[in-house]
Amino acid sequence: MKRAIPWMLSAILSIALIAYFSEFHRLQTKIGILSQHTFHDHQDVRRAVIRAHLADADRPIVIVGDSITEMASFPNDLDGRPLINAGIGGATIADYAALAPKIFEGSKPSLIIVAIGANDTTNPNRQQNMTPWVGQNPPGMVT
Repeated sequence: MKRAIPWMLSAILSIALIAYFSEFHRLQTKIGILSQHTFHDHQDVRRAVIRAHLADADRPIVIVGDSITEMASFPNDLDGRPLINAGIGGATIADYAALAPKIFEGSKPSLIIVAIGANDTTNPNRQQNMTPWVGQNPPGMVT
């Protein structure tokens, strides 16, 4: 019996080690799948929500921005106009310039407030990326 105990312990440890590595590999695969989700998943959802709010509003005031804007608490209306939070977490100036035609297509905001750029602090082209927004309506917006 004393000779069997080391063999039984070896077998149990071997099974435990195999189970550990199997579970570790499974978790590693799961984490790999989760890490493949990108900003665009959130961006698509936010774009749909913003478009839905724009479709329901008559000449709203729209606040465009990044996560700072998205997470901000705004009143439902301002000076009698509906206020729409169009913030998208993680968005850069270039991201919003590309999204604007899709978001504002056919809409008629009375005012667009642009509060974006925090995600561009390390981008050397941030000034050039903002230039198309200054004094112009986003493409696709009905005036």
